[in-house]
Amino acid sequence: MSFDAILQKIKTDAEAEIKTAHKNKQKQLVEFSKKVKRELISLSRGFEEGLAKKKEKFLENARNDADFRAKNEILREKQKIIDEIYEKTAQKIINSPSEYYSDLMAYLIEKLPQNNNGQIYCAEKDKKIISDMLKKNDFSHEIKSEKFNERSGFIFKTKTIDIDNTVGAIMRQIKEKTIVEIGKILFK
Repeated sequence: MSFDAILQKIKTDAEAEIKTAHKNKQKQLVEFSKKVKRELISLSRGFEEGLAKKKEKFLENARNDADFRAKNEILREKQKIIDEIYEKTAQKIINSPSEYYSDLMAYLIEKLPQNNNGQIYCAEKDKKIISDMLKKNDFSHEIKSEKFNERSGFIFKTKTIDIDNTVGAIMRQIKEKTIVEIGKILFK
């Protein structure tokens, strides 16, 4: 074989190898391109799903927040109604007929300790009612006038005890004992 023929053979073989290598590279590029495209589609779907989940979570949180605020507002309104009921009850006690109010004061005085060195602080208008009840129970507690609302109960004090029998204190005690039941009755 001649030198030219060898060169031609080398050239032809090289061109064939280049063509084959080029075809292989093209196939690899096409495969790589398909793979990248699949991965991008997968990432895009994952991103969209993640975004949809975040959006749904955000909307759920917004709904929960709105529900929470609405329930709190309803609760505040219910509490206003309950407070109004207790306030009206206190006013009924204060504005009740004298016999009823006297009976309430008698009941509260009968519950006082029998030692006779206490002081009773009351409104000026209640002094007579309380004085009569003390005499009836053979108590000799000292009565002192205080600037209370008209007919609002009394406060009993000794060196060791303070008993608040004002209408406000009585209503607070009643409220503590009855608020759950009243709520159940009103807001079934």
